[in-house]
Amino acid sequence: MNARHVARELALLSLHQLWNADPGVALESLVEQSVRFMMSECQDTLRKAAEAFNQGQDLLIESSLRDDVTAASDLLSEAFALGERALTMVDQSMDWPLMLTLTHHEDVRKYTLHLMQLVRAHHKTIDALLDQEMVGWTVDRLHSLDRDVLRLSMAELMFDGSVPIEVGLDEAVEIAKRFGSAESGGFVNGVLKKLLPEIQRARREVAGEGAAPTHDAGRMKDTVQFRGTTTPGEK
Repeated sequence: MNARHVARELALLSLHQLWNADPGVALESLVEQSVRFMMSECQDTLRKAAEAFNQGQDLLIESSLRDDVTAASDLLSEAFALGERALTMVDQSMDWPLMLTLTHHEDVRKYTLHLMQLVRAHHKTIDALLDQEMVGWTVDRLHSLDRDVLRLSMAELMFDGSVPIEVGLDEAVEIAKRFGSAESGGFVNGVLKKLLPEIQRARREVAGEGAAPTHDAGRMKDTVQFRGTTTPGEK
């Protein structure tokens, strides 16, 4: 897991709060709220995993006491399903400790704020492009998660020349899959690919001005140290 990926996820969670916050709200306070949310999600996922495991264990014991083979088989199947669910949730929670640690890293915080500033500054331009491209749809009708992923990725790809386009596209799809519905990844991928000409045009304009908003985090250290391991800062 790299530092910019964590920054993007943290920015996405913070953007969800931004649209309902006072115009003068400090972005840092929204980021802090998002970190607390991530901690809560981790604890909740592990709690649900423990509950599923315990339920499965109870069913295994009950099945061993049944004389009815069919009933015992049904209980075993349900127990195994609960066990798989518990393992899935534990697997999902494995990333949380590293993510929570990286959220306190200075480079992650800086890049998170950088992304939020880009979205806040350019979201009207981005929304107009999205409305223009999505025939039969408008930005306001989109699921809030899909809308924020599109705004975030468009802002980064259009106005931060330090991010390779393919990297930005892959990251947007991955984040949409992680936080959205089963269709979110494909939807985000399709919209962004249709808007590639606009993204490329904006990047040329920004580069031509000689003032690409490549925040210091745009040249973020390529590695972030975590408990003796090296985590890439960008693909």
